[in-house]
Amino acid sequence: MTKKRILSRMLKSDLEEIARIEKVSKLGNKEELIKRLGKKVRLARIRHYYSAFSLKRREGKANILEHELVPPHRIMSEEEVMELKKKYGLKSLRTTTKDIG
Repeated sequence: MTKKRILSRMLKSDLEEIARIEKVSKLGNKEELIKRLGKKVRLARIRHYYSAFSLKRREGKANILEHELVPPHRIMSEEEVMELKKKYGLKSLRTTTKDIG
C-alpha cells in the first residue's frame, strides 16, 4: 500500500500527532498534511504509526460479550449435550436454514 493511501485512511487528529512527532508542519487541511507527511516520512514509519493508532482506537471499543445482560457461557460436557438432545428430541445441536424455515 502506498504512503498516500495509508495516510488517507487515518484521522486528521492522528495525522497531526504524527506531524508533531516527525516535526512536520501540521497547518492546512488533511490533503496538505498527507502530502507533507508523504514527502518527509518513510513508508515503514507510516505503517508503524497506522498500526499503533489503529490498535489504540480498537482498545477503546466496548466488547458486547462483556455486557452485564449477556449470560455466562461455557462449554457443555458430553453428558450435558446428550441430555439436551434427548430432552428436546434433537439429532444435532447445529442449526441450518432448513431447521429455521
